[in-house]
Amino acid sequence: MFELLKPWVGPEDVELERSAVYTFHSAIATRWRNGRLLIAGDSAHLTPPFLGQGMCAGMRDAGNLAWKLGRVLRGQNPDALLDTYQAERAPHVREYIELAVRLGGLINTKAMEAAVPGAVIDGGEAARMSSIKPRLGPGLAAGWNGPAGQIAPQPRLADGARLDDRVGYRFAALLRPDFAASLPAETLKRLADREVMVVADDAPEQQVWLQEADAPAILVRPDRYVLGAARSVQELNALAAIV
Repeated sequence: MFELLKPWVGPEDVELERSAVYTFHSAIATRWRNGRLLIAGDSAHLTPPFLGQGMCAGMRDAGNLAWKLGRVLRGQNPDALLDTYQAERAPHVREYIELAVRLGGLINTKAMEAAVPGAVIDGGEAARMSSIKPRLGPGLAAGWNGPAGQIAPQPRLADGARLDDRVGYRFAALLRPDFAASLPAETLKRLADREVMVVADDAPEQQVWLQEADAPAILVRPDRYVLGAARSVQELNALAAIV
């Protein structure tokens, strides 16, 4: 330890009360479900500490799994819905683990000019890494899947409420008002029967997001990831059919 501390202090300056060598692991289980047994969090994947994503990943697992379990147990969806859990979450968590490993190499490097995979060296003086927003892996999908798997924003609606405060823990169909007005009654009934709350709000934040997604309708899951988008009544019906 004093050999490492030699540039700053020595045995004559301080007394070491404790020292420890820490190791970390990065791993992903190959199987997250066996019948009625499902694993999540550290049971399913181990994340290095450098990115602070270990508990975050476990919470994302729980968010993905909770609504699916609820719908299966209530008989709203077949048991096969649970097979989408690992398919969606494993690629997502892998991206964070790989970034955490690269960040660990950056944090622990002895020279800032060292080449670190994934790092950007700015004029030889500083190293930095950009944040990521990975999509979910392949799983539930229907309609137009352009924005599918992205995390949804939290727009402020026309009455000042945030989307979560209006919708709660359920599906939400965010629609352009003119598109909502054109929907046949059977489509609206299908959404209502599947416990999908329709939010046809003209608030700027919601409309900007729909415009950026290039779709008049987006279906958001209870875990606030995008299930899919619709550019026609037929695509919206296809989305409602898999909810």
